[in-house]
Parts: sequence; C-alpha cells; structure tokens
Amino acid sequence: MNERQLHKSVFELLQWENPACVWYPVPNYSGNLGPKLGRKLKEQGVRKAGVPDFVFHWKGGSGFIELKAGQNNLSEPQRKFRDRCAELEIPFRVCRGQDEVVKTLTEWGVLERRDAGQ
Repeated sequence: MNERQLHKSVFELLQWENPACVWYPVPNYSGNLGPKLGRKLKEQGVRKAGVPDFVFHWKGGSGFIELKAGQNNLSEPQRKFRDRCAELEIPFRVCRGQDEVVKTLTEWGVLERRDAGQ
C-alpha cells in the first residue's frame, strides 16, 4: 500500500470509527498546483513543511499522526516538528497502517478498545 492509499484507508476508518474527538487531515499536497495557487496556499500556511497528516483534538489534549508506508522515514522538517512536539509534550506518532492508528487513538483515549476478531 502506498501513502496515498494509506491516507484514504485511514480517512475511511476514522469516518467509520468516529473517535471521541475532533479530527481532520492536513492538506499539505506536494504536487504541482501551478505557481499562482501554490504561492497562495504557501502564504496561507497550507503547505508548511513537516506538518503531520492528521490532527486530533480531544477534551484536555491534542495529538498528531504522520502516516508512512513501508519503510519510508520522516523527512528533516517532519523530524523537527516531531521534536518540537516532544519538547511541548504534545503526542506525535508515526503510524504505518490502520492497526497502528487504532492502537494510537485507543492509547490516547479517544477510541474504544476493540476486541480481537471484530
């Protein structure tokens, strides 16, 4: 599964599971948007380097999930963002599949633990 497919599957999972939080994907699209639209989005912070793929806010907390397919690693801007989160004690997790997303959200207390086989 590539990262695009992973993003889609996690998005669908989150819609189905309906975690007890406010969540949203971050549209940091890196494709060719054309110079005018690309500049406009960058000026608005939409294409800020290092921002994780999903943001979660719950009563008393927030957290970030970065999705990675296969053996892909964090980029330098992503590592800086992760390290800044660590300094501020903000949860940040790299997940490589739906199971890791479910595990993370369960640990964060925004998703009920599922029984095996469900």
